[in-house]
Amino acid sequence: MGLQRQLEVEAKYSVDATAAAPDISSVPGITRVTAPEVVRLSATYFDTEDLRLSRAKIALRRRTGGHDEGWHIKVSTPQGRRETHAPLSEDVPPELLQEVRAIVRNSPLIAVARVDNERHLSFASDSENRVLLELCDDHVHSVSYLEKGTEQRWREWEIEATACAQQLGQADSLLEAADSVVRAQGATDPQSGSKLQSALGDSAFYVPSPPQPAVVDSSSPAFPVLASLQRDSAALIQWDPRVRRDEPDAVHQMRGITRQLRSNLHTFREFFAPHSTEKLEAKLKQLAAVLGNARDCEVVKARFRFISNDLAASLLDESTRDFLHHGLDADYAKAHRRINLALNDQRYFDLLNDIDSFLAYPPLVAQTKSTDSSFPALVESLDEAYAAMQRRYSKAAPCYKDLEKSLPEYEETFHDLRKSVKKFRYAADAIGSSTPLATKKLVRACKKLQTDLGEFQDTATSRVMIHKAARHAELRGVSSFGLGIVYSYEYQRAVVHLRAAKKSYKEVSQAYKDLQKKAKKKKK
Repeated sequence: MGLQRQLEVEAKYSVDATAAAPDISSVPGITRVTAPEVVRLSATYFDTEDLRLSRAKIALRRRTGGHDEGWHIKVSTPQGRRETHAPLSEDVPPELLQEVRAIVRNSPLIAVARVDNERHLSFASDSENRVLLELCDDHVHSVSYLEKGTEQRWREWEIEATACAQQLGQADSLLEAADSVVRAQGATDPQSGSKLQSALGDSAFYVPSPPQPAVVDSSSPAFPVLASLQRDSAALIQWDPRVRRDEPDAVHQMRGITRQLRSNLHTFREFFAPHSTEKLEAKLKQLAAVLGNARDCEVVKARFRFISNDLAASLLDESTRDFLHHGLDADYAKAHRRINLALNDQRYFDLLNDIDSFLAYPPLVAQTKSTDSSFPALVESLDEAYAAMQRRYSKAAPCYKDLEKSLPEYEETFHDLRKSVKKFRYAADAIGSSTPLATKKLVRACKKLQTDLGEFQDTATSRVMIHKAARHAELRGVSSFGLGIVYSYEYQRAVVHLRAAKKSYKEVSQAYKDLQKKAKKKKK
């Protein structure tokens, strides 16, 4: 039995120990509430020594008793608490630990608290006998295992909208109606966000603290740079478990974030001590390369699906389609296995630790700490990124004289241009997100150019893989005629995308000229 996932949408209340049992039978839409069933639950919570999970609003517990005893990870989200469940075992199931590996890394997990709960559980149904709400009257006893931890007792009510209520779109309205009902019976706002938080209490203040992002004056030129690096670092951690689970587009997103981190470290390297970003840049490049192999397979698979639907069956027979599909699936599976190996390697954990340390203790140069020249320093960095992009375009421009004939010769040149466009866009985005300089128009133009060049690059990647598949087909006695058709199709699409890129480049240039005019006014 594998992992099971669900979204908990619930309301939580504090209540006096002497209060009468809650009654939600008057909630509109509820026609029946079952008599309370007493369930005894005992949960041991695990975390790192410095409470990395708790700080991230994540709970990892081993619970006995009840219908869902086992291991649980609960993650707070704006929509509710996302719960992942694994069967009961003595130790944390490895597949469950992968959900939080990017946070705990290789730090040992220790028991930090135990929560024993006598739960009085009732179910509320509608006229069609659909269970819409679960009502929990919890009588709780806890003990914190941390230094200066204490035992505590309290009572609380929880009302949870079931999966059925969520599917019917009634979760919010039911909880809102129930809220007024239970508050009239003595329920008050919860004293803490979770049972674990209540159990730890003040003992959580006496544990070591992991590195925290440095606080920099908002008028410093380093402020938008560090803010962008912090956002991307957090996003890297958030996408990690989704990549491990092989969710759609997860590899693409994590690769993009990795590249953006590396790009901004390089673009704004003058803000930091000499050579202080090089180690991080190199490690991020290695991670992006591992992610890139799987991403290339994803891209080609998607392109081939499109081409298969666009080409007539007479040009691309079923055996050719199957041969390419199966080959790409096998290549992707192999590439994704390599990703999971890399994400469990000590070198990856070292990278995450290095990022944390860099953001906690940024090696800023003296002039970056000053607020006197904040705006000009940022604009100068953007100017340099633009100049680098211009140089790349100058090398690529001769290709347009005879596009179809010179295309293969300039593929690497256009790839380099795309990388410089991304660096320019990342820099503009970082500056615009935390300063008065309005860069949104420029960022949009860069995205369009990046997309055109990206589509071109995808056709180049596709042609390489199709050429490889054609050689394999010949060795196996499979006709490669259809693969030649696909290759030709991709070649023609490449020409179309490069022509679009030429127009998009002019739009980027114009957007930057407009931005420069605004920047000059602000300097005055």
